[in-house]
Amino acid sequence: MKVAQVGPGILPIPPPGYGAVEKHIDHLSKELQKKGHDVTILNDVIGEYPWAIRVGRMLREVHFDIVHVHTSFLAGYLTRFAGLKQRIVYTSHCPYWNLAGLGPRERWGMLWEKNAVRYATLVIALTEDLEATMSVFRHALNGKRLYAPDVHFVPNGVDCDLFGWRDGRKGNRVCMLGKVIPRKRMHLVAMAMQDVRDAELHIIGPIADRDYARLISKANTETVFHSGLTETDVANELGAMDVFVHASEAEAMSMAVLEGMASELPIVHAARSHAMEAASAGIEVPWDDHPADYAQAINRLLDDPVFACDLQMKARSIAMAEYSWEKVAAGVERAYEAAGHMPP
Repeated sequence: MKVAQVGPGILPIPPPGYGAVEKHIDHLSKELQKKGHDVTILNDVIGEYPWAIRVGRMLREVHFDIVHVHTSFLAGYLTRFAGLKQRIVYTSHCPYWNLAGLGPRERWGMLWEKNAVRYATLVIALTEDLEATMSVFRHALNGKRLYAPDVHFVPNGVDCDLFGWRDGRKGNRVCMLGKVIPRKRMHLVAMAMQDVRDAELHIIGPIADRDYARLISKANTETVFHSGLTETDVANELGAMDVFVHASEAEAMSMAVLEGMASELPIVHAARSHAMEAASAGIEVPWDDHPADYAQAINRLLDDPVFACDLQMKARSIAMAEYSWEKVAAGVERAYEAAGHMPP
């Protein structure tokens, strides 16, 4: 198939360091090319809104069997307002389906997300729960009486060759991975570290909100931030950690959690983040979570190396068996084949 992968127009592909959607597009495109598909990545780094207009014009001039879009605004714009006669597959990375009490910015994003899910030729959901939610939403709005298989579940992926165990683990390093913004709820873990003896908190990812970073540092003055890293540097840092904590308020499906699992780390994860991929590879913190809940989970892992080792091995084996990019590409390929039988 001749496939266009449409990037967000925000970061290069591949990204210089952290950028989950861009990494997803990069790894998926390489695997699809291995399978014999003609894949073109379209991604001018000029900002999402001007890029949407530019790529819309480009796609009116060149035909692809599949146009695969990965962000709410671009998919909403291209399906509704660009005047395209192309089959558009949309992979939703949007976290807002699982998030209550949306603010103005999130409501704006969800407006475009709902347009994208409703009008795309076919939708790819990263979890089975989101597949069900989007199917009900899409079919109700489109007036369909019978179920149509136009929402497919295909999970996120991880590079298990790059991410893995590194020598030099000290037995006391706790880490979080992701953009430093309030929605990631890193301050809760920083507060929890006050009740974890002789341990270090490492936060790996770009500091997008410096005020929030100062709040984290105030909660735990010993917090170490790692930003400006390449993907290889991120893998090396993760591989030398001992416990991975994911406290995010909501995610579609976190690539960061998969990278922690591939790095052979036990996962402490918030119930509200819906990290089902880590269910048997870590400890779930209750929905109504508090710093004490994270402290208890972290202490259990640091104090019981045998238990932690069992979860480490489970995490790595699950990542390799279920979330390789080869397996993800096979699922996307099936979605493309289904979309090929649908009208543009």
